[in-house]
Amino acid sequence: MKHLYFAAVVGDDDAALDVEFETPAVAPVVSEPVVDVEVADNDLVDPTPATEGLKFRVASSGEYAYVFCYVGTSPDVYIPYAYEGLPVVAIGYGVFDGSFVTSVTLPDTLVEIGDYAFRNSAIRSISVPKSLEVIAPRAFLGAAELDTITVDAENETYTAEGNCLVKGDTVVLAGKSAVIPTDASVTAIGAYALSGRNIGEFTVPANITTLGKGVF
Repeated sequence: MKHLYFAAVVGDDDAALDVEFETPAVAPVVSEPVVDVEVADNDLVDPTPATEGLKFRVASSGEYAYVFCYVGTSPDVYIPYAYEGLPVVAIGYGVFDGSFVTSVTLPDTLVEIGDYAFRNSAIRSISVPKSLEVIAPRAFLGAAELDTITVDAENETYTAEGNCLVKGDTVVLAGKSAVIPTDASVTAIGAYALSGRNIGEFTVPANITTLGKGVF
């Protein structure tokens, strides 16, 4: 654990902010997302077709499918909730990395968004479905135009406030116009939460005591 000292706008006053600097463990890159999922139905059919250019794979367990590549031309992407009768539960490593995609419709079967999934992409908004449990810390690294963040009311892992995605007491992802919650329920901004976002002056409220690695 390190301490980080820098000038910031704290509340209404300029001050030196002393915050703990967390360095999270980085999971090794794997080619197949390992997701713990119970399959109640192995004959699912989504009536809406996937956007052309989306590529899927079936996990080696045969229990679920995941997105592993996008080679399409549309900036608006629809990910179906089923592939070959199986639930689509993950977006794999780097699927939209560096892409021109501006919006992605996520299915209610999605459990995980992998590392670098939207890195340096043109994504502007994300609507978190009720099923989503894991967003890798670097999933939106360098996504400069990400702004609007919403969460399904039935999601038990995340909430959204002021275009911030909150998990427990930590802002884990924030849009370029984010307003960090100022109540005591939030005390940390997680690793890479705002990394690469097109922001101007940014106010760190007094309730924030911990900043993760590479926040900005």
